[in-house]
Amino acid sequence: KRKMLTFVVAGAGFTGIETAGELMEWTKSLCDKYHLDHNDVKIMVIEALNTILPNLNAKLANKAAKFLAKKGVEVLTNAPIVEVAKDYIVLKDGRKIETKTLIWTCGVQGNKCVENFGLELGRRSRVQTNEYMQAVGKENIYVIGDLAYYELDGKPIPQIVETALQSAETVVHNIVADIKGGEKQPFKPKYHGFMVSIGSRYAVAELMGVSLTGFLAMAMKHLVNMHYLFGVAGFNAVLSYIYHEFFEIKNNRSILGGHIAAHIPIFWLVLLRIYVGALWLIEGINKIQQGWLDPTKIFIITTSDVSGATAKAGEAATAAQTLQPLLKEPPAFYKWFMDTFVAPHAFLFQAMVVLAEVAIGLALIAGLFTVLASAGSIFLALNFILSAMADKSILWYIFAAIALMGGAGRAFGLDYYVIPWIKNWWKKTSFARKTYLYIS
Repeated sequence: KRKMLTFVVAGAGFTGIETAGELMEWTKSLCDKYHLDHNDVKIMVIEALNTILPNLNAKLANKAAKFLAKKGVEVLTNAPIVEVAKDYIVLKDGRKIETKTLIWTCGVQGNKCVENFGLELGRRSRVQTNEYMQAVGKENIYVIGDLAYYELDGKPIPQIVETALQSAETVVHNIVADIKGGEKQPFKPKYHGFMVSIGSRYAVAELMGVSLTGFLAMAMKHLVNMHYLFGVAGFNAVLSYIYHEFFEIKNNRSILGGHIAAHIPIFWLVLLRIYVGALWLIEGINKIQQGWLDPTKIFIITTSDVSGATAKAGEAATAAQTLQPLLKEPPAFYKWFMDTFVAPHAFLFQAMVVLAEVAIGLALIAGLFTVLASAGSIFLALNFILSAMADKSILWYIFAAIALMGGAGRAFGLDYYVIPWIKNWWKKTSFARKTYLYIS
């Protein structure tokens, strides 16, 4: 049992530390699931060098080591592994560590098949290239990413994402230059820094000379991930990433914990949805009965005469006419908008308000396009507040609509059928496929 619950990560570079962080974070939930004592699990990181994360500055590396130690991960440095057996490993100093699981992260090397191509190889069977990322001696072969071996200032280019992307850009340019007879450009990488996440809520980062730890470092890592995802797969990939990392994450594995990943059954919102819809529908019907669709009767506020307009609006008010409005008078910018755009077309805007109330009411009652209907509810409520026509009772329309935007139409509503159909139709359109503007 002790061997099976001892997990050894060989190598304390980016991959090794991030792997240890994942093991560390999953320990509690997996132990709870399989009824194991957390204290029986042992996670070790073994590094041959005298420090972890050698590409980072010493201060950040030490903070990472302290965080791992705080979380119960044992870190051994200056400890090369000299023997690996089925049930144990042996360190250079003779220590024997019994384990059933060894995760090797001590660097990668080129595939052995490369040796059969007759190419000049650098360290770890990586293909030696010149400054144009051409294989040495084979100028019709270009090499990018981890497989390329090229030294700058006496150091091999790092095997990281930025190297892969920037070397690919150089190679694309040079291939076009070969075809069109242009001038090749040498590979001159510009690295913005390094980031290492240790679990899902802690990270260390060195970005353009600035050291970050904890929340800020993890937030930057998410932003960088989304930047790369957008470049590869557009909006859909970014939205899917946000949903997965924040709204659908399990076991509180987010820098925001599990707060925005908490869910309640949507059917609890059904009665609220229908009630809010009924109120809007009744309000719209009342306005129709009062004559709001009659071009000869103008009830909408005209802010050039606020007091008179408010009085006229009061005649059309229904239940809350004696309550104090939230605003004594409309703000200056709203007066300007009303005088400039609404007053010349008063009946048009008046009819739009009535029809919007009826449409929002019917949509919410039916559970159709609930997100749009809820957004419309918020918009109308804010307009009534800014026009100095609404008292504090209208605020609950806004907060109820916010709650309904969580997909309230998916339970006992038409959204249950309509939204999946629209998604499937949209994903098949050529525009969505070309732009990646769709949701999985």
